[in-house]
Amino acid sequence: MKKETKFLIILTVFLSVLSIINLVSVKLVQLGPLVFPFGAYLYALTFPCTDVVSEIWGKERAKKMVYLGILATVLAAIITALAVSHPPAQFWDGMNEPFSRIFGLVPRLLLASLIAYFFGQIHDIWAFHFWKAMTGPRFLWLRNNLSTMVSQFLDTTLFNLIAFLGEVPDADLPKLILGAYFLKVMIAVLDTPVVYLLVRWVRG
Repeated sequence: MKKETKFLIILTVFLSVLSIINLVSVKLVQLGPLVFPFGAYLYALTFPCTDVVSEIWGKERAKKMVYLGILATVLAAIITALAVSHPPAQFWDGMNEPFSRIFGLVPRLLLASLIAYFFGQIHDIWAFHFWKAMTGPRFLWLRNNLSTMVSQFLDTTLFNLIAFLGEVPDADLPKLILGAYFLKVMIAVLDTPVVYLLVRWVRG
């Protein structure tokens, strides 16, 4: 398989996650004491994608991925808004209100996710290459985790403040941020072997 084909596979996963993340982030879920948007599961997968692309193809290619992600997110939001505003079939009228109530939150989630996504991903790319300059080609695990953990905190804080301030009780907002961040950190640690495998797969 050609190297560019492998890039397109990674890009497809990256854009697919971003296209649906605002839809599933409407739902808040609980895992033990942790409360977080369901989208936190999926969003944590985007950072290893940019880290692998940064490692193999460099900073500029990774930034282009981020910009394409913004386009995918906006297109998904436009399609959702059209679905909400379109008149329903008569027999489906009773379902339209709950549909609109849930998916009507998507514009606010879009704003939150775009701001958080942009600053989180751009910081991740910058930090990844900062640590790569410090360590050279060694210690991929170190730059992967250090860049991701700080970027995830920035992203998680911005997203939850913009998306849920005033929507959830103020006392629960820090729990929401910390719950989502803790989950993302755990995923970041667990995905380190995956990053190594992907880098090896692309180079092979």
